[in-house]
Amino acid sequence: MNQLTRQRGATLIISLTMITAVTLMAIVALQRVTVQQKMVNNIQISELVFNTGLNELEAKYSRFANEEGVTQTLADAVNNPEIDAEGKVRTDPVTRKPLYKPLPLQAEANLSRDFLQASVQLQYLGTGGRLPRGFASDSSQNRFVNHKFELNTRVEAGDSFRSNQMLGLNYLAPKGQ
Repeated sequence: MNQLTRQRGATLIISLTMITAVTLMAIVALQRVTVQQKMVNNIQISELVFNTGLNELEAKYSRFANEEGVTQTLADAVNNPEIDAEGKVRTDPVTRKPLYKPLPLQAEANLSRDFLQASVQLQYLGTGGRLPRGFASDSSQNRFVNHKFELNTRVEAGDSFRSNQMLGLNYLAPKGQ
């Protein structure tokens, strides 16, 4: 009888040790799954922030390219120079061209998530650059000016996720406008 009791006790100790080992392995596996889930969530939020900024740029570009009446927005950006404390227009020290303040625009993207914040700015960069080939012929030489703009979007999700994207725009206008 003594030998039988010892064997049952040994079996109990071995089975408890195995259950403890399996439990510890399950806890470690759950911790790994939790870390992986956090990594996937962060990647998804990062992609959402990036794609929201990209969609905003595409929406604004499409609006500038296809809708009439947006030239007022471009004109507002042109008429938005940086003014110093003396009331003079600030200029770039190297090029001596005027500097322009970014013009805040209304975001067009439908922000379906409460934690996303988007801002859009249009900045006039000045004139210059080559005209498209079709406008370099005799009839249009020196009759058009190439206005350069920069469209910037900034999308944020909390303090951890940000996406800043930029798109250059050229607007061809008759000289004097």
